[in-house]
Amino acid sequence: MTSNSKALRVEAISKRYGKRTVIDSVSLDLQPGEITALVGPSGAGKTTLMRLIAGMEKLDRGTIRSGDTILSTEAAHQPIEQRNIGLVFQDFALFPHLSVTGNIMFGLHTKDRAERQSITQDWIDRMRLGNRRDAFPHQLSGGEQQRVAIARAMAPEPHALLMDEPFSGLDPELRHATRQTALSVVREAGIPALFVTHDHAEALRHADQIAVLNAGTIAQSGSPDELYMKPNSLSVATALGDIQSVDTAQLPDALKAELPDVPKLFMRPEALKLDPNGQHEFKVIRANRAGTLCELTLAAGNAELVCGYILDQLPPVNTSVNVSINSHYVFSWPVSDL
Repeated sequence: MTSNSKALRVEAISKRYGKRTVIDSVSLDLQPGEITALVGPSGAGKTTLMRLIAGMEKLDRGTIRSGDTILSTEAAHQPIEQRNIGLVFQDFALFPHLSVTGNIMFGLHTKDRAERQSITQDWIDRMRLGNRRDAFPHQLSGGEQQRVAIARAMAPEPHALLMDEPFSGLDPELRHATRQTALSVVREAGIPALFVTHDHAEALRHADQIAVLNAGTIAQSGSPDELYMKPNSLSVATALGDIQSVDTAQLPDALKAELPDVPKLFMRPEALKLDPNGQHEFKVIRANRAGTLCELTLAAGNAELVCGYILDQLPPVNTSVNVSINSHYVFSWPVSDL
């Protein structure tokens, strides 16, 4: 870790616009060297939360601190330019009149000329931008622009990094390579990082911690495995992958005997496993290949259940398959948590 590595803590912060509460008593603990993904539906308050942490907005209640340094309270507000928090946005936000070199060097004004040049060259090399150092943003590809934005944010050695959907505007091939580069330099720097994403697979695969924001509050936070396997509500389960609602009364009695005795269940596609020795025989209604997984819709009593499974060959429609149940992917919650 770098010498300036410190935790970034958000403690019970709230923000209102008029009578509307956008952020309501949110707490987050962002540790050095860890990447936290912030997920949730549109309108949940994700961008507002990022702006509060960055210092672009003033909070109404609570505290934001970097280590022992208070950044925001109801009575005090350290401006964005004094927080030393790096920012990376979906639209890159590069200065159009500055070259790659100029953009990366922009935040190094407190350094002497030789040091500015040395740091800038180091980031140009790390981001593989050597042959583009004199190019302007409009001359760069999307992946190159994003690498410049990351280098510009990281060059001043920030205490933390905030990324608002930083990879969503890139083509899939560029997204993977750019994401790997960005997250590796954050981990290497040993600083806390928070990134907003609508891509649940991205959050599950790359984050150390995930926080699900819903209607301005943190519905649940924890490790990717914990949130995927043990979501505390339907909103959390939905934020992290496909899930279907099942009226238990419509299921065959043999299947109901293996499941919780509740009126409504929620299943991930992984809950149904094609198994030659499985005790349940269901008819295939639909069969589609969806990349690595094949998606089957099965008739189970009066219900239709979706199964996601790796298959070399799709079973024909109207044939039967044997199925077993993996209860780890079957959930039920009190009505108040739905």
